[in-house]
Amino acid sequence: MEQLGSFFTENKFLSLIVVVILLFFVVKIVKSLVKMAVVVAIIALIMVVFFDFKPQEVVDKGTYLAKTGTGLIEESFKPVFLNTFNYFIKRENGDTIIKIDSLDMKYNLTELIEQINPNEQSEDT
Repeated sequence: MEQLGSFFTENKFLSLIVVVILLFFVVKIVKSLVKMAVVVAIIALIMVVFFDFKPQEVVDKGTYLAKTGTGLIEESFKPVFLNTFNYFIKRENGDTIIKIDSLDMKYNLTELIEQINPNEQSEDT
């Protein structure tokens, strides 16, 4: 893993490409999660209206599902990601800036997302 870090430190352009690809996938995952949340909300509404579930029962089932997913992410993905990259995200002059210390890189999130696919950004909003 240390060799991979030093490889990306030496090849700035390649590491930029990897970061852009990762951001592209993160945006796609977030979009799919929002779509999934809408579907779950519709299913919950159907459960309450047509199948005589109590709203609190549906909320409890959703809370249990959310806690299970959060636990899974915190146990598996988060430790690996935090140990691999030393990074932070901050707001500067209204822009979201991602700085990765281990790769000595600094990126403007808005510019990176627009570079991925500017036409898709205008269609989704």
